[in-house]
Amino acid sequence: MEEAGGSSGSRKSTPSKPPPRVRIAPHHLENPRVPYFVAIPTYGRWRPAQQISSERSLRYSNKPFILEKTLGFLTKQKIPVDVVTLFVADAAEEAAYRRALAKSPWANVTIVIGHRGIMAQRNFITEHYEEGAFIFSLDDDLSGFEWKSRPGCQQHCKENFPDGHLEPLIFDAYRRMKQHKAYICGLCPSSNPLVMRVDGLQTNNGEVNGFAYFFINRRLKCLLPTVSDATEDAERSLRYYKNDGIVLRYRMYCGTTLCFGNMCGLQSLFGKPCEPRKVLNERRKQAEREAAQQFVKMFPGLVDVPKAKKQVQTLEVRFIGRGEAIPTSDHSEWLENCKRDSEATKAHMKTYVRKRDRPAPDPNNPAAAATTATASS
Repeated sequence: MEEAGGSSGSRKSTPSKPPPRVRIAPHHLENPRVPYFVAIPTYGRWRPAQQISSERSLRYSNKPFILEKTLGFLTKQKIPVDVVTLFVADAAEEAAYRRALAKSPWANVTIVIGHRGIMAQRNFITEHYEEGAFIFSLDDDLSGFEWKSRPGCQQHCKENFPDGHLEPLIFDAYRRMKQHKAYICGLCPSSNPLVMRVDGLQTNNGEVNGFAYFFINRRLKCLLPTVSDATEDAERSLRYYKNDGIVLRYRMYCGTTLCFGNMCGLQSLFGKPCEPRKVLNERRKQAEREAAQQFVKMFPGLVDVPKAKKQVQTLEVRFIGRGEAIPTSDHSEWLENCKRDSEATKAHMKTYVRKRDRPAPDPNNPAAAATTATASS
């Protein structure tokens, strides 16, 4: 009898047992409670989800999009309604949100009229709150978080962030920001498990993605983005790093969102809802590229010349990394987690190199093409 994983083409290898979970994660830790506010800039997301999203799961949903997404996530996380504020563009939007939320648990949520446009709105938010206020800012299309709970490079190394654990993470972020004299803290900007790590905080110059970030409010003009709505989160990250010499990012968490994939919101600044999504995305991407060129001049030594990316969702602002990762667990756990992640990454890269180095199939030799296809399966 052949062992699993043998050379027989008729037998499939037995799936390997998933690596064990990490023992310590920031959302498991107990930290002192601190007052906090949740700020959600939003535009047009009071509409039924089926009108906003291209997701198959929402194609028949008449539920307001913001209830399907960010407010639904906060409900699962048991975040009190009285700490949350929706920031809208005008009185008409305020009325539309009131109607949409009237029969929901969020009927009495605070709604504040600010400005149209995500850059102007987030700048307004810093003026709305008191100096020193601790604020958790969320996009209005966030489904939740993913947590890399196991070392490795496969999708099964991630899992959904557990319900009821957001407040512990909020308090953990505040403690670490105070400890490291940082004023902004975000999540991993990529959901790729090859990029994420099971342990650690990044302290280097890099993107604090706007889908979810914590900040201690300061009314400093030098921290306010000015260039483009398409890149306001990247510019904010650069401004904070230039001013403070540090920005924090959890390496094991990322936001679950559909960048460039939903109507209204940021997309509304680049055209009308009746226009094809592809057209709006191209305009938004062009604005991003122009801003990325400006950043090279505005932030010398922090930004490199932008490089075009294959996927429209990939940010083309190229941060020049400075800084290091610091542990979120105890020292021995940190070393073990780094070792396990490193070994998993090396193993994955060896497999990737082997696949990449295989000869391309010869279209004039069907037998060779079939052999190559079999080898890659």
